[in-house]
Amino acid sequence: YTQDNHPQKYKIDFKISDGSFLLNGDAEKLYEAVTHLLDNAIKYSCIENKCGIIKMELGRKGDEAVLSVSDNGIGISKSDQKYIAEKFFQAKRFDATTPVEQQGSGLALYITRRTVEMHHGRIWLDSASGKGTTFYISLPLSK
Repeated sequence: YTQDNHPQKYKIDFKISDGSFLLNGDAEKLYEAVTHLLDNAIKYSCIENKCGIIKMELGRKGDEAVLSVSDNGIGISKSDQKYIAEKFFQAKRFDATTPVEQQGSGLALYITRRTVEMHHGRIWLDSASGKGTTFYISLPLSK
């Protein structure tokens, strides 16, 4: 992952717990899915010269690997959360004053969700407007 896409000031804390484990899957597609989550975390937490703080954690929970990506950004309203991974969905917070770097096609989370589902995994989120967002991905471990 490079910082070229995001010239804003941000900090990423990454923690891996529970040693090593193996996943079966398309490494390129899974990398893309995680990159989408990281891009969004940076995009929506580095606003108006505010330093974005992003936390990533990877660990084992039973027979699954669980990745979380958290930010200290603007959050996602409860009413938008059920649609956030739908194709072309844009949260209601976007209007004519929204900076270009925060606008998108509404495809990143859709692609991420589809990739996770194709790998027999799950994706969910925890968020509150103004308080940040955490996305979780769980994927089955190789046996």
